[in-house]
Formats: sequence, C-alpha cells, structure tokens
Amino acid sequence: MLRQARSDSEQFIALLLMLRQAHSDSEQFIALLLLDLCLQMLRQARSDSEQFAALLLVTKLVQAQQTDASTRRRIFDAVGFTFPNRLLKSAGGPEGDIYRALGVTIFSCFCTDAELVLHHHVTSKIPLFNDIIVEPPGDSPEDQTTHHSMVEDCYQCLLAIGATQPGRTQLIARDSVPVLCQAVIKKMYGYAQAMQIMRQLLVEHGRELWNKHGDTLTQLLTAMAKEFTDADDISKFVLCEDLGLLLSGRDKDAGDFLHYTWAEDVLNGLLDILGSYIGPEQRNPALELASLMLDHLGIEWAMSCNVKFVLLLVNLACVEVRMVLEDPDIKLVFLKSSLMSACYNILESAIMFASVTPDLPLDPKQIEQFVESLQGAYVGVTFFLAQVAEQPQDTWSHPLVTASVRVLGAWLAEETSALREEVYNILPFLIKLGFVCLFVYVGAWLEEKISVLPFLMKLGIVLRLV
Repeated sequence: MLRQARSDSEQFIALLLMLRQAHSDSEQFIALLLLDLCLQMLRQARSDSEQFAALLLVTKLVQAQQTDASTRRRIFDAVGFTFPNRLLKSAGGPEGDIYRALGVTIFSCFCTDAELVLHHHVTSKIPLFNDIIVEPPGDSPEDQTTHHSMVEDCYQCLLAIGATQPGRTQLIARDSVPVLCQAVIKKMYGYAQAMQIMRQLLVEHGRELWNKHGDTLTQLLTAMAKEFTDADDISKFVLCEDLGLLLSGRDKDAGDFLHYTWAEDVLNGLLDILGSYIGPEQRNPALELASLMLDHLGIEWAMSCNVKFVLLLVNLACVEVRMVLEDPDIKLVFLKSSLMSACYNILESAIMFASVTPDLPLDPKQIEQFVESLQGAYVGVTFFLAQVAEQPQDTWSHPLVTASVRVLGAWLAEETSALREEVYNILPFLIKLGFVCLFVYVGAWLEEKISVLPFLMKLGIVLRLV
C-alpha cells in the first residue's frame, strides 16, 4: 500500500496502518486518527478514483472496529448517498462486482444506524438486495468470495430493516418474501439469515404473508417438512419451532391431508420427537406443532399414522396439563399459557373424536388408559380454576382462565359422573365468572350503542324534516 500511494495523504495513512499493526497498545487512538484522515480525504476528493480509494479505507476501518452512533453519523455525513448509489449501479463483470460490493458494504454500515435504516434511499434498495441474494456467483474463487461478501452485507441490511415495524412492511411490499423462501428452499449461501428474516416477518405478519404468497410459502412448508422428517440432529428441534411459526399464519382448511406431502412428513418428524426421551425444551414445541396440525387437518391426520401415536399425543398433553396447572404459583402458570392452549386443543380434539366415533379403533385396555389420562388432566384443570377463584377478580379475564373453562365444558358435555366433587367445589366460581363476563359484554354493547346515540338522534331529526 505504501509503494502504491500517489499522494502525501495516502502515504501518511499507509504509515499509520503499518504503525497500527506494529503497536497494538495505541490501536484505538490510531484508528480514530485514521478515520478522521479518511473522512477528510473523502470530503476533499475531486474524482471518482479518489472517492473510491477513500471509501475502501473507510469500510476497512469500520469493519475492523466497533463504531458508535456518532461515528457512524460522521461517516454518513461525509459519504452521503450519491456515490454509493452510483456504485450499486455499476455494470457487471469482476470490476463491476467490486464496485457493487463496496456500495453494499456502505449501505450495511448505514443500516446499523436507527435513523438511517428506514431512509428512503435505503429501503428503495431492497429489490436490489433481493436480486443480489439470488443471483448466481461467478466461477472463479475471487468472484465467489466477492459475491458471498455482497450477500452477507445484503442480509445485514435486510435484517436491520426487518427489525422495525415499518421496515417489515417495506420488505413485504417490495417482494422480499419469495426471494427469502427461494434462498431457504435451495439452500443458497446465507440461507440461515434468510430464515431469520422470515421469522421476523412471520411473527406479526403470518396471515398477510399466506394471503399474498400462499404458493411460495407452501413450497417452503413442503421443503422444511421434508428436512424435518429426515433430520437426526439438533436441527430437528429448530425446524419444529419454525414449522409451528410458519403454520400459525395459515388458514385452516377442510382439504384432504393425504394430498399434502408435508402433512405426512410433519407427522413422521413429530413421532420421532415425541417418541424419544427428551426434555420440555424439545417436547413443548412439538406439542404446539401437533396442536396446530390438528387445527388444520383434524385428528384424522394423527390417526393416519397409528392409534398408538394418538394415545401418546393425548397422554403427553394430559401429563403436561397436570404438571403445569398444579403449580401453586399461578403467575408461573400464566407464563405457560401458549403451551396450555396447545394441550387443551389436543384434549378437545380427542374428546370430540371419541364422542362422534361409534366404534373407536381401541381395545378395552387402551380405552381405559385414554380415559384415565383425561381424568388426570381435568384434575389439574379443576385445581387451577379453584386457585383462580381465590385470586383478585382482575385475573379472571386472563385468556388461560377462559380456555380452561372451555376445555372443562368440553369434558362435562361428554362425562358427567367423573370428578363430580371437584366440579361441585368450583361451580359457584364458574357461575360468578359467567355473570362477570355477561356484565362486561353487556357494558361494552351499551357503550357502543350510546356512542352512536347522538348520531341516531340527529338522523331522526333530519328524517322528520325531510
């Protein structure tokens, strides 16, 4: 670098870089001094070549040190958007890729600033970032290295944009979803980051994504389900959580599950997990995924495997319900509302199936185990509701309380003799809770009517005048 320097400033910077490597103790001071000199060179640049050289030094320094917000702002004030925009529009070929790579690196630096990440100059580059992610790299090792660097910077930009609510809206509007799905399905370079961005989008916009990109997400679901059933390492549990997140935004349908290849793959993957000795960290996401599948495809989906899988699923859900709901600390119980809702759904599906099926495909011993598991779970439900009855009234409106009353009703509709004493004990609370819910509903209804009353009165006066 020292031999190639064409001016005193470049020679001085090259010397500082050499000193930095030689004296690690003064690294921070020299880094700041280098940055000041590079930014000064950038402001005084009179040609594209000088700007390009200064930008290369700036990006190298930014990657080599942790920059704070004020430093990033200084870099932005010196660089601006004009020259990076021109770099991104460079023609193809090795030299053009180098220019584009530098431009993307600069934008990735801008995206670390909360004020710049949603700038229209940044969000307008989302389609370009999408194109770079899916474009094939060159054949030479140098071209592939440059392309991989660009892809990493593109993902960094998209991750930063997707970390904000307006940014996620921009990603959806500018069609990043099909690109990200394609990257995950085809296992393109950096596909793990593509899946990370998809998680950002699915958490809040799952239904919107399914409505807009249903075919693409179905392809992603099919690919992930196949990988889920084939995996035999820790990735199986990660895929289990991702499949649950992906399915949570999908509309329920009455379609024949036999037509869905992904349904069988998910079933086989769940059978591997739930049939193994695992901890709650691995078992709970599997129960939640199974609940989602029952929601979408019905208990016939589980029965298509074998009866033992259904019994296993119901038994695990019952055990989990009793273990969680019999915790004396009700606050800890409320923290597991999502898991309890999934288990409740499994119980309701099993009860409904047993009540409408005249000839259950179970032998007497299996039926006895089935009923005993359900009774154990409902001991936990009644214990939990008895605890809630002793709590302040503002806890009664918690969604888990409502779900517990509903699942208890599903049980009592079919079984009136078991747990009679436990039900009698909480019956006064259930009646009082019903009145409270009724008063809340009536109050909301009256409030709505009263709010439109002035309008209705004015409308009546106008009609009389007409």
